[in-house]
Amino acid sequence: MIDRAKLNLFFSAFSVYWQKGCEKHVPFLWTDVVLRSYGQVLFADNPLTGICMISAIGIISSRNLFFSFLGAAIASVFAQALRKDKRYILHGIFGFTGVMLGIFWSWYFYVTAVSVALFVFMVILAVFLQSAMMKLLSNGRFNLPVMSLPGTLIFILFLSAIYTLAAKGVSFPIISSGAETLITAEPEGLLNILMSYNLHVWGIIFLGILINSRISFGSGLFFVTAGYLLTIMTPFLTDVNRDLFLGFNILPVSVAMFGVFIVATKRAFLYSLIAFLLCAALTLLLNKYLSPFYIPFLTLPFNITVIALLIAARIINPEVSGLFPVRLASVTTPEKILKDHETVRNNLDSLKFAYPFSHVPNPLSAKGESRQFLDIIKSADKISILSGAGTSTDSGIPDFRGNSGFWDNFSARDFTYRNFMADNEIRKRYWDMDRLFYRMVMKSGPNETHRAAKRLDDIRKLACVVTQNVDGLFQQAGVDPAKVIEVHGTIHRARCINCAKSYRREDIFAMLNGGHEIPLCKSCNGHLKPETVLMGETLEKSLIGEALFRILTSDLLIVIGTSLMVDPVASIPDLAWQKGVKIIIINLSQTPKDGLADMIIRKNSAKFFKEILNYI
Repeated sequence: MIDRAKLNLFFSAFSVYWQKGCEKHVPFLWTDVVLRSYGQVLFADNPLTGICMISAIGIISSRNLFFSFLGAAIASVFAQALRKDKRYILHGIFGFTGVMLGIFWSWYFYVTAVSVALFVFMVILAVFLQSAMMKLLSNGRFNLPVMSLPGTLIFILFLSAIYTLAAKGVSFPIISSGAETLITAEPEGLLNILMSYNLHVWGIIFLGILINSRISFGSGLFFVTAGYLLTIMTPFLTDVNRDLFLGFNILPVSVAMFGVFIVATKRAFLYSLIAFLLCAALTLLLNKYLSPFYIPFLTLPFNITVIALLIAARIINPEVSGLFPVRLASVTTPEKILKDHETVRNNLDSLKFAYPFSHVPNPLSAKGESRQFLDIIKSADKISILSGAGTSTDSGIPDFRGNSGFWDNFSARDFTYRNFMADNEIRKRYWDMDRLFYRMVMKSGPNETHRAAKRLDDIRKLACVVTQNVDGLFQQAGVDPAKVIEVHGTIHRARCINCAKSYRREDIFAMLNGGHEIPLCKSCNGHLKPETVLMGETLEKSLIGEALFRILTSDLLIVIGTSLMVDPVASIPDLAWQKGVKIIIINLSQTPKDGLADMIIRKNSAKFFKEILNYI
């Protein structure tokens, strides 16, 4: 019987030595990138899983192995040349697209100079498409994964063009192997992995999944078995390519929907059953409409299913549905995601009140504080930032508490949620104030505090920025939007209180400047409300939960420019302290949480970071 403790010790030791090799030797680093690219096929950021995947591909088809390896290498190197986000390169996200495109390509094209050249060109196009889709779907409020969609779309469009031109008698240099062969060749290679008689390859693939996650292993085994039985018992699926259906759609759907993109709870398993049925239905539909044109559906059912159900899960209140979507920045293994989720759930109710700590603050001496701060930063692997209004004052944005002159001109204390929803005069006064405030925001720019967060993000130490500000300056400074949690909303959008239609602030600004005292919805004529949290308005619980998720799993929390006077945000440092997270407070005045801090810096944050920014 396998000793699990010894096995875990082996994997831990391998991980440590492998990472040291990657840090010291460039060949090790790029080998790691390629292995992780293969691992990402199974949603595993794990080089050992990548080794299993490469082994499975190599057993089945050398052509599959050649094109997938070439795709991983070209995509990763080209993304590096374009200076794309290093995190995505190093974790194999771009290389994964090259692997998938290589697998698709090897089913239809032989290894010739022309086909290889065309393939390299297609990989480069796929990297551009992936980058654009990530910017559109993954960053910001959508937070949706693009998965294998870029490679799938590129290949289907290319194959469609080849078929169309070949049918018209147009010849290509690639026809050297025969036009008929190009058009009529049956897919081969990795599809055979999913044949029920190829158990040794199945075993290698599931071993790779098991190495990374027992939850994914169990889910994948259950749904692939169910899918296989479905193809036997359902007449409608008899003309569907069983291998493509199971391996490239059912298997990734089962892993993605149970534990990777949605926390692995009991209701998430039921949701995975819905995903399973939806994926099967989409397979039938796409097979019906694409097969007459000899176009494979590839991973389209999987991609459509996951994106559609993730959107649905985010629309429904998690407290009602029991489904908890995972932010892309938080995706690791299903086990760790579940553990962190349970930690957050156990502590969420604690935010309703502050804990009475009585010990005396013991801030470090100002002498040498910059050096001490940098040492703490260096020793931390995951750093969270809790930001308040003081972060943006050096950018020209007034602080409601510390500099109330601007707000008093409009009696801003009347702008409560209840008043705004009920009183037309309050709405008019609010929008008068908002027009001037928005101009301030548009004229402002990131200061050294925002740029310090960007620097932490660049060196892959930043876990998240939990900000009470609505100005979007952290994103403007270049911080990954997926890591910025705006608990008080954003000034850059507004929403109709009747039909919930969203509007860009540029449109609202144009309405106000065009003579409208109160902007109204163009669809239903309802009143618009900014997507900022007004006084007395309930904060979105899922955002607070996500903030806790990121902070409580960090090594260090830096609190910047906030008085820590208002719950529930003010109680977050209490919970972080209880979990052993180190805390640094940077604020000009005292806060009620100073007693929790390992270090207190009584300076303007922008001036402080200006002194040390080049040393981070």
